[in-house]
Amino acid sequence: MGDKPTMYTARLVLAVRLGLRKLAAGGYLHVFSANAMLQMLGFGSVLLVARFLTAPELALVKTTQAYAAVLVVLAGGGLTAPILLYCADTLINDQDKRRMLLRAVLYTCAIGAAVVVLAIAFVEFIQPRGSIQAKVQFLYALVLPGLALTSLLFVYFQARQSFAFLARSQTVIKGFSVVVVVAATWLHGINGFLIATVATVYIGLVPLIWSSLRGVTLGIHSDLPRDFISRAGFGMFGTFITMVGQSSDFMLMDFVKTSPVDVGRYALASIFLMAATTLTGVAQTIVTPRFTALRHEQGAFEAELRQWGRRMPLLSIAAAIGTFLVAWLFERFFFGSEYAGFTELLAILLVRYVVWSSYAIIGSALAGGGVIKSGVAVAALTTIVSFIIGFPLCRSYGAVGAAMTQVLVSIVALGAIQFVYRVQRRRLFS
Repeated sequence: MGDKPTMYTARLVLAVRLGLRKLAAGGYLHVFSANAMLQMLGFGSVLLVARFLTAPELALVKTTQAYAAVLVVLAGGGLTAPILLYCADTLINDQDKRRMLLRAVLYTCAIGAAVVVLAIAFVEFIQPRGSIQAKVQFLYALVLPGLALTSLLFVYFQARQSFAFLARSQTVIKGFSVVVVVAATWLHGINGFLIATVATVYIGLVPLIWSSLRGVTLGIHSDLPRDFISRAGFGMFGTFITMVGQSSDFMLMDFVKTSPVDVGRYALASIFLMAATTLTGVAQTIVTPRFTALRHEQGAFEAELRQWGRRMPLLSIAAAIGTFLVAWLFERFFFGSEYAGFTELLAILLVRYVVWSSYAIIGSALAGGGVIKSGVAVAALTTIVSFIIGFPLCRSYGAVGAAMTQVLVSIVALGAIQFVYRVQRRRLFS
């Protein structure tokens, strides 16, 4: 019995080493390091912002971000799905890919502008003019097109496997944004945070657009692939449903009027959870276009899936343990009494993270293989489940109920994703 913890620790350390060796073998270790540094920069800035805001202010910001995340999907029109698929296709030449991207950027600008107008009109209707709620929601409405374009361009470079460029450019942009946002929040509180956030999103678009679209014109022969728009439609619907499900915790707490202080503690816990997802997120960024490139080679595709699928659960456990220990130290020595107890919520959310990491690579494999409709079905199922079980749990247990809901929904999603892959496996390679 005494040897089991030692054996488990050894397996955990081995998994970490093998995972890093896998990254190095593929030439991605420097990209992983840059992304890790990028996430640490972002994580540190968010912690400082949280230190300068009260718990109710942080609750308002995070709740608004939850709704904004859903609206960004609408502003993007689902165009990331076909861009990921076709811009990773080695049979399409570089100029056609860039023209495809330009068309997608123009569509995103038009759709995003319409979503902004509707969002602002809705805010005017539901919020008292001049209130802090109206101000926060109005400014987040303005940033929607910028976030949608950023997501589209990120996916384009991801599909082209331009990871080194993304790492370099985003390190510079993130460093600039951190300084501006933290300084603005320190000097001007929530107002400074909001204005700096909007400004840095649009400034960050400049190098991405310049590098991807410089010198590109649509030309006469720039038709989109026949199923481009239909894939975008399915992609938007699936991502919209997924984002509603992922934002359901803050939405449900908003619906049942959970105490703003409790929501603020939950928001802080979610910030640490976001930091923990770095490892799995980087892995997804790397493997999705690889699965797209391998979708005509069943043996290589499934070997890649097995290699990542075996290691991610153990790697995520290591990340969860490290995250919790760091959060405990911050709770004791950095944050005030207003945020006391947020690590209890984090412990529950980290269980959800480990379960999610167990199926995240399967989801990337399905996305890389162009399986969209089944992903929409899974997203719809988990979103419905999250609201059905989440509403009574949030009403009875507040923020703890929201965290419990996240764990239960992730277990449902794990079973659903595995079922979908078994069903789609034969069709995927036919």
